Amino acid sequence: MELREFLNNIGGKTLIVGVGNPLRGDDAVGSYIVKSINKDINIPLIDCEDAPERYLEKIIQYKPETIIFIDAVEMGVQPGYICIISDRELESLTILTHRVSLKLLAKYIKSKIQCNIVIIGIQPKNKDFGSTMSKEVMITAKILREILVERFKK
Repeated sequence: MELREFLNNIGGKTLIVGVGNPLRGDDAVGSYIVKSINKDINIPLIDCEDAPERYLEKIIQYKPETIIFIDAVEMGVQPGYICIISDRELESLTILTHRVSLKLLAKYIKSKIQCNIVIIGIQPKNKDFGSTMSKEVMITAKILREILVERFKK
């Protein structure tokens, strides 16, 4: 399913959560996108940087019907590639992150509230400490930013 179509099918109270380490190049992409749309959309946002587990109670307190996590996800594909992963798909996938598994976070959140959880994963190119975002991931981030603002604009 195309990203715009997917986002247009989301209804109800939605929360967007950005995940990423701002000191590790492409890993910063989720955090970067959330910061860049902060003033342009009318739904709640949380920038967790590289510690989403610290924000679990805040996420749960919003009682969203849908949570969209945006994160760099190692999928073994070309840098900048976007993948939409539902919480049901998380159970069977072996995608890699370097922090607390989004699979575990999703499972915990769903034990506390009924909601749909989606991950918009972006394939990183470089996650070296002190690096900047790659051109490929920056292009994807700007496109995703435009799509999110178009869908959830104020």
